[in-house]
Amino acid sequence: MLYFNAYLDDQKGLLIALAMATFLFVAVSLSIVGYLVSFNKRDFTQKFINKKVLIFMAGVLALNIPILVINYVFGFAIDSTNQATMIVLIVIAFAITIIVGIYIFFFLQTIAIGIDDKEIAFLGERILIRKITKVEQNNRLKQIIIYYTEGSRSKKKCKFLLASQSGQFVLNNLALLNQHLLVTKSGPASSKQNDQPNEPTPPSENSEQ
Repeated sequence: MLYFNAYLDDQKGLLIALAMATFLFVAVSLSIVGYLVSFNKRDFTQKFINKKVLIFMAGVLALNIPILVINYVFGFAIDSTNQATMIVLIVIAFAITIIVGIYIFFFLQTIAIGIDDKEIAFLGERILIRKITKVEQNNRLKQIIIYYTEGSRSKKKCKFLLASQSGQFVLNNLALLNQHLLVTKSGPASSKQNDQPNEPTPPSENSEQ
Protein backbone atom coordinates (compact mmCIF):
# COMPACT_ATOMS: atom_id res chain seq x y z
CA MET A 1 0.00 0.00 0.00
CA LEU A 2 2.81 2.40 0.89
CA TYR A 3 4.57 1.56 -2.38
CA PHE A 4 1.37 2.26 -4.35
CA ASN A 5 0.88 5.62 -2.57
CA ALA A 6 4.49 6.58 -3.29
CA TYR A 7 3.96 5.60 -6.92
CA LEU A 8 0.85 7.79 -7.13
CA ASP A 9 2.80 10.73 -5.68
CA ASP A 10 5.55 10.24 -8.27
CA GLN A 11 2.96 9.92 -11.02
CA LYS A 12 1.24 13.10 -9.84
CA GLY A 13 4.54 14.99 -9.95
CA LEU A 14 5.23 13.77 -13.48
CA LEU A 15 1.76 14.80 -14.63
CA ILE A 16 2.27 18.28 -13.16
CA ALA A 17 5.60 18.56 -15.01
CA LEU A 18 3.89 17.33 -18.17
CA ALA A 19 1.14 19.93 -17.79
CA MET A 20 3.77 22.65 -17.38
CA ALA A 21 5.62 21.47 -20.51
CA THR A 22 2.34 21.49 -22.42
CA PHE A 23 1.45 24.98 -21.19
CA LEU A 24 4.88 26.33 -22.18
CA PHE A 25 4.62 24.77 -25.64
CA VAL A 26 1.13 26.17 -26.24
CA ALA A 27 2.06 29.62 -24.86
CA VAL A 28 5.15 29.97 -27.08
CA SER A 29 3.34 28.64 -30.16
CA LEU A 30 0.34 30.93 -29.72
CA SER A 31 2.61 33.92 -29.05
CA ILE A 32 4.45 33.36 -32.34
CA VAL A 33 1.19 32.95 -34.26
CA GLY A 34 -0.37 35.99 -32.58
CA TYR A 35 2.60 38.25 -33.26
CA LEU A 36 2.82 37.04 -36.86
CA VAL A 37 -0.89 37.65 -37.51
CA SER A 38 -0.64 41.12 -35.96
CA PHE A 39 2.48 41.85 -38.04
CA ASN A 40 0.80 40.80 -41.29
CA LYS A 41 -2.18 43.07 -40.59
CA ARG A 42 0.09 46.13 -40.46
CA ASP A 43 0.35 48.34 -43.54
CA PHE A 44 4.12 48.70 -43.92
CA THR A 45 5.90 50.65 -46.64
CA GLN A 46 8.37 47.77 -46.86
CA LYS A 47 8.11 44.33 -45.29
CA PHE A 48 10.34 41.28 -44.95
CA ILE A 49 9.37 37.87 -43.59
CA ASN A 50 11.97 35.13 -43.32
CA LYS A 51 9.88 32.11 -44.23
CA LYS A 52 12.81 29.72 -43.83
CA VAL A 53 13.24 30.69 -40.17
CA LEU A 54 9.49 30.45 -39.52
CA ILE A 55 9.30 27.00 -41.13
CA PHE A 56 12.31 25.87 -39.10
CA MET A 57 10.79 27.09 -35.81
CA ALA A 58 7.41 25.54 -36.65
CA GLY A 59 9.11 22.24 -37.47
CA VAL A 60 11.08 22.22 -34.22
CA LEU A 61 8.01 23.09 -32.14
CA ALA A 62 5.96 20.45 -33.99
CA LEU A 63 8.30 17.80 -32.60
CA ASN A 64 6.68 18.48 -29.24
CA ILE A 65 3.26 17.25 -30.39
CA PRO A 66 4.06 13.49 -30.60
CA ILE A 67 6.34 13.79 -27.56
CA LEU A 68 3.54 15.26 -25.43
CA VAL A 69 0.95 12.80 -26.76
CA ILE A 70 3.19 9.85 -25.88
CA ASN A 71 3.74 11.35 -22.44
CA TYR A 72 0.02 11.58 -21.77
CA VAL A 73 -0.44 7.97 -22.87
CA PHE A 74 2.29 6.91 -20.45
CA GLY A 75 0.99 9.24 -17.75
CA PHE A 76 -2.42 7.65 -17.58
CA ALA A 77 -1.17 4.06 -17.82
CA ILE A 78 -0.58 2.35 -14.48
CA ASP A 79 2.90 1.06 -15.24
CA SER A 80 5.85 2.20 -13.15
CA THR A 81 8.31 1.26 -15.91
CA ASN A 82 7.04 4.25 -17.91
CA GLN A 83 8.28 6.83 -15.40
CA ALA A 84 11.87 6.95 -16.68
CA THR A 85 10.61 7.34 -20.25
CA MET A 86 8.23 10.10 -19.18
CA ILE A 87 11.00 12.02 -17.43
CA VAL A 88 13.23 11.87 -20.51
CA LEU A 89 10.41 12.96 -22.84
CA ILE A 90 9.33 15.80 -20.54
CA VAL A 91 12.90 17.10 -20.42
CA ILE A 92 13.07 16.93 -24.24
CA ALA A 93 9.75 18.80 -24.53
CA PHE A 94 10.96 21.56 -22.21
CA ALA A 95 14.31 21.76 -24.05
CA ILE A 96 12.70 22.10 -27.50
CA THR A 97 10.40 24.92 -26.41
CA ILE A 98 13.13 26.74 -24.47
CA ILE A 99 15.54 26.56 -27.44
CA VAL A 100 12.94 28.18 -29.71
CA GLY A 101 12.22 30.80 -27.04
CA ILE A 102 15.93 31.62 -26.69
CA TYR A 103 16.28 31.97 -30.46
CA ILE A 104 13.34 34.38 -30.58
CA PHE A 105 14.76 36.41 -27.68
CA PHE A 106 18.21 36.85 -29.23
CA PHE A 107 17.39 36.82 -32.96
CA LEU A 108 13.93 38.38 -33.13
CA GLN A 109 15.08 40.81 -35.84
CA THR A 110 15.90 37.96 -38.24
CA ILE A 111 12.32 36.65 -38.39
CA ALA A 112 10.28 39.58 -39.72
CA ILE A 113 10.88 43.29 -40.31
CA GLY A 114 8.45 46.01 -41.33
CA ILE A 115 9.16 49.68 -41.97
CA ASP A 116 6.67 52.53 -42.17
CA ASP A 117 7.00 56.28 -41.76
CA LYS A 118 7.21 56.08 -37.96
CA GLU A 119 9.00 52.89 -36.96
CA ILE A 120 10.86 49.74 -37.86
CA ALA A 121 8.89 46.84 -36.39
CA PHE A 122 9.66 43.23 -35.55
CA LEU A 123 7.42 40.54 -34.02
CA GLY A 124 6.20 42.28 -30.88
CA GLU A 125 9.01 44.87 -30.83
CA ARG A 126 9.72 48.17 -32.54
CA ILE A 127 12.27 50.97 -32.95
CA LEU A 128 10.96 54.47 -33.51
CA ILE A 129 12.65 56.03 -36.54
CA ARG A 130 13.03 59.36 -34.75
CA LYS A 131 15.00 57.52 -32.04
CA ILE A 132 17.56 56.10 -34.49
CA THR A 133 20.88 57.93 -34.15
CA LYS A 134 22.91 56.18 -36.85
CA VAL A 135 23.20 53.06 -39.00
CA GLU A 136 26.65 51.53 -39.32
CA GLN A 137 28.10 48.92 -41.64
CA ASN A 138 30.91 47.24 -39.72
CA ASN A 139 33.05 45.46 -42.30
CA ARG A 140 35.29 43.88 -39.66
CA LEU A 141 32.38 42.23 -37.86
CA LYS A 142 30.33 41.81 -41.07
CA GLN A 143 27.33 43.47 -39.43
CA ILE A 144 24.75 46.17 -40.01
CA ILE A 145 24.13 47.95 -36.71
CA ILE A 146 21.23 50.28 -35.92
CA TYR A 147 21.98 52.59 -32.99
CA TYR A 148 18.98 54.10 -31.21
CA THR A 149 17.84 55.54 -27.92
CA GLU A 150 15.14 54.13 -25.68
CA GLY A 151 13.58 56.41 -23.13
CA SER A 152 15.49 59.57 -22.30
CA ARG A 153 19.00 58.17 -21.79
CA SER A 154 19.22 54.47 -22.59
CA LYS A 155 21.30 53.79 -25.71
CA LYS A 156 20.81 50.51 -27.54
CA LYS A 157 21.71 48.83 -30.80
CA CYS A 158 20.19 46.21 -33.07
CA LYS A 159 22.55 44.02 -35.09
CA PHE A 160 22.10 42.17 -38.39
CA LEU A 161 24.60 40.00 -40.23
CA LEU A 162 25.67 41.86 -43.35
CA ALA A 163 25.25 38.78 -45.56
CA SER A 164 21.85 37.82 -44.11
CA GLN A 165 18.51 38.52 -45.77
CA SER A 166 17.44 40.74 -42.89
CA GLY A 167 20.71 42.69 -43.05
CA GLN A 168 20.36 43.25 -46.79
CA PHE A 169 16.73 44.32 -46.30
CA VAL A 170 17.81 47.03 -43.84
CA LEU A 171 20.63 48.09 -46.16
CA ASN A 172 18.35 48.31 -49.20
CA ASN A 173 15.72 50.35 -47.33
CA LEU A 174 18.05 52.72 -45.52
CA ALA A 175 16.34 55.79 -46.98
CA LEU A 176 13.16 54.92 -45.07
CA LEU A 177 15.10 55.24 -41.81
CA ASN A 178 16.22 58.78 -42.71
CA GLN A 179 19.83 57.80 -42.16
CA HIS A 180 23.13 57.80 -44.04
CA LEU A 181 25.19 54.62 -43.90
CA LEU A 182 28.39 54.96 -41.89
CA VAL A 183 30.93 52.41 -43.08
CA THR A 184 33.50 51.26 -40.53
CA LYS A 185 36.87 50.46 -42.09
CA SER A 186 38.27 46.96 -41.68
CA GLY A 187 41.78 46.10 -40.54
CA PRO A 188 43.92 48.03 -38.03
CA ALA A 189 41.89 51.21 -38.49
CA SER A 190 38.60 49.42 -37.87
CA SER A 191 37.69 51.75 -35.02
CA LYS A 192 37.67 54.75 -37.39
CA GLN A 193 34.88 55.60 -39.79
CA ASN A 194 34.96 56.95 -43.32
CA ASP A 195 34.89 60.75 -43.47
CA GLN A 196 31.98 60.79 -45.90
CA PRO A 197 28.92 58.64 -45.17
CA ASN A 198 27.34 56.74 -48.03
CA GLU A 199 24.15 58.07 -49.54
CA PRO A 200 20.96 56.27 -48.50
CA THR A 201 20.00 53.39 -50.75
CA PRO A 202 16.63 53.82 -52.50
CA PRO A 203 13.91 51.62 -50.98
CA SER A 204 13.48 48.23 -52.61
CA GLU A 205 10.24 46.62 -53.60
CA ASN A 206 8.16 44.80 -50.97
CA SER A 207 9.64 41.40 -50.45
CA GLU A 208 8.91 38.26 -48.53
CA GLN A 209 11.70 35.73 -48.38
